[in-house]
Amino acid sequence: MSRCVHSQMKSIAVLQNRISVTRNKLSAYKEVARNIEDACAHLNLVHDIPVAYSNCLKEVIRRRKFADVFSGHAQKFAENMSSLRQKEEVARHNFEKKYEGLLPQELLFALKLHLAPPICEVHVSPSDDLAEIQESDLNPL
Repeated sequence: MSRCVHSQMKSIAVLQNRISVTRNKLSAYKEVARNIEDACAHLNLVHDIPVAYSNCLKEVIRRRKFADVFSGHAQKFAENMSSLRQKEEVARHNFEKKYEGLLPQELLFALKLHLAPPICEVHVSPSDDLAEIQESDLNPL
């Protein structure tokens, strides 16, 4: 019986030794795998290039649409300001007609009532520097 126990203990010792060796090898393999992954990290960047390029094209389209909307709003603003200025010109002209003979010109000049209403100029920088890309150009990607 002691031989059997001794034999079993020896088998257990051999297995423990194999587990220890395997654990050491596994650590070494993990380290090698980490080094290879770090060395090949730039390849992941190459994988992301098509998506990044496609997103750049989409951004150009989005910015063109924004520029169109922005120009439309600027145009409406300019029209509203022009209309407001024309109304003010009429009001000032009516005031001048009503009181032109009653008050001395020096007083009107001193109060700066002779000045024209302010002018509002709206300028939107052109977006022509963006590439001519349409949504149909994105389909092949």
